[in-house]
Amino acid sequence: MNDQIYKEQLEKIYNDFTSQMLSMRTEMDGLNTIITDMKEHEGTGSVMMMLPHISRYLNETGNQTETVELDTGDTAWMLSCCGLVLMMSVPGLVLFYSGMIRTKNVLTTVMQIASICCLITFLWMAFGYSLALSPADANKSSNYLYGDGGRLWLVGMEKDSVHQSASTIPEPVYCMYQLTFAMITPALMCGSFADRMKYGPMLLFMALWHLLVYCPIAHAHWHPDGFLFELGALDYAGGGVVHISSGIAGLISSVILGHRKNYGKEAFEPHNILLTAVGAFLLWVGWFGFNGGSVAANDRAGMAMLCTHISGAVGALSWSLTEYLVTGKPKMVGLVNGLISGLVTITPACGYVEITGAFFMGLIAGPVCYGGSNLKIR
Repeated sequence: MNDQIYKEQLEKIYNDFTSQMLSMRTEMDGLNTIITDMKEHEGTGSVMMMLPHISRYLNETGNQTETVELDTGDTAWMLSCCGLVLMMSVPGLVLFYSGMIRTKNVLTTVMQIASICCLITFLWMAFGYSLALSPADANKSSNYLYGDGGRLWLVGMEKDSVHQSASTIPEPVYCMYQLTFAMITPALMCGSFADRMKYGPMLLFMALWHLLVYCPIAHAHWHPDGFLFELGALDYAGGGVVHISSGIAGLISSVILGHRKNYGKEAFEPHNILLTAVGAFLLWVGWFGFNGGSVAANDRAGMAMLCTHISGAVGALSWSLTEYLVTGKPKMVGLVNGLISGLVTITPACGYVEITGAFFMGLIAGPVCYGGSNLKIR
């Protein structure tokens, strides 16, 4: 009887051992495939593209039953960054633009920016988040330009659900952080057509632009299924998604709308430089959430923040120096424009460059943007 029991126990141990070895062999084969793919992409800047494939592999073969472990430090940092980036739109951008226009159009500009933030919030909840950043599950896939529609009206998002691109924080926090980017992008365009676009058509244009332009660009850059992501495009914190897209759209819209009425006949001077300066400084502080919040609370975030600060400061100095050499008198508007130039320039690269790179990016940004602003006037 005892021999029979021992035999059954030995058979059970042998079967368990064999099963574990087969499972380990399967996992090793899968990991070897991933490593081979990574070596093929080595040096092209696209190694990060393999991360979602590793995530999918672990989910498919690991048979994991435990819940994802959320990181309280990452969550707290990202909550703070949500507030910082929101501050960039209201009141940062509100003050920055309203100080540079004529007095009679201040309230119009303020209302436009505030209304854009409210409109994009609704669109993001209903359609935008799903079109730009779904699916949240790494086991599902979408096309190259749009999400799969799995988060329309944020259906399926729970307080403890996670997104494949931010697995250490709750998905609602990730959604809110991305919403602040979606809000400020169209709001940036308001300065391009200040004094020239009516309220109703402006809201319609912004709604269509968000759904037809911003969402596919964000998906292509930031979702693992996006075609630019798969090509290895490096946009750390929104240089392409936010600044290039809004800059080009603002330029085209201003060209189509044409000159302001009585342009060249009346003085178009900033009515309150102090408001513009305060708005620029709020943008400067908020930029630490804009760039530093693009990853978890780690050493890379710290380097991104430091590079952001250096580039912005050097950009302000280089613009002012250029303006002094050209006109003999640096101006406050030039200083803050140089500051913004340096911050914008470093945004897509702040997580990939070091201190020297950030210095030269700010140094180049000031004179180049100064020349561009004067070319616009001519």
